[in-house]
Amino acid sequence: MSATIMIVEDHEAVRGHLVDLLRMNFPACRILDVDSAEEALSVADSDRLDVVIMDIRLPRMNGLEATRCIKTRYPQARIVVLSLYDDLAQRARASGAGASAFVSKQTMHADLLPVVKELLP
Repeated sequence: MSATIMIVEDHEAVRGHLVDLLRMNFPACRILDVDSAEEALSVADSDRLDVVIMDIRLPRMNGLEATRCIKTRYPQARIVVLSLYDDLAQRARASGAGASAFVSKQTMHADLLPVVKELLP
């Protein structure tokens, strides 16, 4: 069975770009994409997720809350938090929520693929 990667991003253009990027670089993986934390939790309850790419700023429930929920329910899931703001406080909050990695949106073109590759089973 192939690995499953889920993208949680509320901006459609960014989400579409990430889907294309991951499909091109990880063709054997199933790529799922959702636009809210609530939908991510629903998918996590029905699908085995190996890697989750989670935007930190989402409407209603934010990405850190969703990360905590997913990690509580499914500790094996690896979560990469994406944020436009890259500082030590953001990184600490992501780590405290259970994220396996933190990637700045400003450097995601260079940093995201190696991180995902390292986290895949």
